[in-house]
Amino acid sequence: MENLDLILFSIKPKWCELIFEGKKKIEVRKKAPRKTPFKGLVYATKDKNYKWSGEVIGEFICNKIDTYNTSWLDGEDRLKESTCLNDEELMDYMDSFLDKDFYLINISNPILYDKSKTLDMYRKPKDIALDCGYGNFNIYEQKILRPPQSWMYIKGE
Repeated sequence: MENLDLILFSIKPKWCELIFEGKKKIEVRKKAPRKTPFKGLVYATKDKNYKWSGEVIGEFICNKIDTYNTSWLDGEDRLKESTCLNDEELMDYMDSFLDKDFYLINISNPILYDKSKTLDMYRKPKDIALDCGYGNFNIYEQKILRPPQSWMYIKGE
């Protein structure tokens, strides 16, 4: 699976642990990447209570993205098991999407890096254009200095 899109995901460290233990097989998001398959890089958000904090710690492959709507009553048991969310967390999450679609990013082949990587090792794609008041121009592979709120397309090291 060469030439996969690279997508950087910001994930809380408690969920990172479950991903790399092979327990969390689905990441729930409000928006999803356009196509599969892709390689997801895992940025562990900052939290002083965890050994991983503020760095890219591993990767996974996503071959499938499912759409889910909170108005559907079936599948919640599968959702709880695969996302590692308890009843309260799932209901809180689903309430924020009342009658709206959300996306189930299927996680496979998670790999925890031996050595974590910093964000500045990665670049934003060069087709991101900025309007500086003098017309649009392209930024050529700008370093990533802040993690995405949810996820973002990136270029490799």
